[in-house]
Amino acid sequence: MNIYFRLTNSGGGANVLVAGIAAALAQAGHTARIDYLPRAVDMLPPAGAFFPDRQDGADIVHGDTFTGYYPSRKPFVFTFHHVVHDAALKYRSTAQLLYHVLLKRWEQRALRNAAAVVCPSEYTRRELERVFGFTTARLIYNGVDTDFFKPAPAAREKYALDPDTTVLLFTGNLIRRKGADLLPEIMRALGPGYLLLLTCGMRGTKPLPIENCLSLGSVAAAHMPEIYNLCDMLLFPTRLEGFGLSVAEAMACAKPAVSTACSSLPELITNTENGFLCARDSVGDYVEKIQWLRAHPAERAQMAAAARQRIVERFSLQRMTDGYLALYSELVGRRSL
Repeated sequence: MNIYFRLTNSGGGANVLVAGIAAALAQAGHTARIDYLPRAVDMLPPAGAFFPDRQDGADIVHGDTFTGYYPSRKPFVFTFHHVVHDAALKYRSTAQLLYHVLLKRWEQRALRNAAAVVCPSEYTRRELERVFGFTTARLIYNGVDTDFFKPAPAAREKYALDPDTTVLLFTGNLIRRKGADLLPEIMRALGPGYLLLLTCGMRGTKPLPIENCLSLGSVAAAHMPEIYNLCDMLLFPTRLEGFGLSVAEAMACAKPAVSTACSSLPELITNTENGFLCARDSVGDYVEKIQWLRAHPAERAQMAAAARQRIVERFSLQRMTDGYLALYSELVGRRSL
């Protein structure tokens, strides 16, 4: 089978996932090609027509909102990564609200052009139905390569980390949707004995005002398992996720996550079993759970083991790839009738 991926270079989880699917497809003997469009296409989808489009020879075109702006010559699989049209999210600026009005129109257009729509979580599927009235989306959970993201000895000496310090990790774009604005207050409340490691994506790279923090900048995907294994736990005070890839990767490395009881996170984290789900925007709740994990190392180790088991059993790369392969085969078979 020949799969052509065409999507914008967002610098986020969607790009990481496509690279993983493409590699798994190639390993299984299929052909997978990827074209990344400039991020400017996010602001002006019609501009996508001026960039390479190599769908000739492909059986399936797989992309996002912006590559779905124009009808595809081949069956188009649209992965709807997350729905941002939630009135409860008060943090958005006026510019973001205006952009989301346009985005909603582009999403509607891509939904019309899609042969199949996939959501990476039940939450996203419910939101798609609530906002767009779209009821036929498939659920294929995002997956993690658990042979790549796995527990390993921490290289703390390499980063000159105090062995007695509790190391937290935040990884992702430093934007308000992911709760990056809460990190300074959380770290101030925790005080001495805690250190926050930061990695960032392509957006929100402005330094945060945190004293007990070590910023590692943008880290290549090949080095992320080492970074996850440096920490004692993941701190991820997000306000909205379509899936939560960084949480899944940390859990695969046997790191409990302290995150938010919102959107898709309860599908990954079973509260008190393999991590903690906190009230959205509650600095005190995040702080309390982090302090509890530090004070209870035996229970933290049990949570860590349960976290990895959860990802291996439910959210592996192979499981995701199998799901997409079944969908591709169905669409190709339908087209040949």
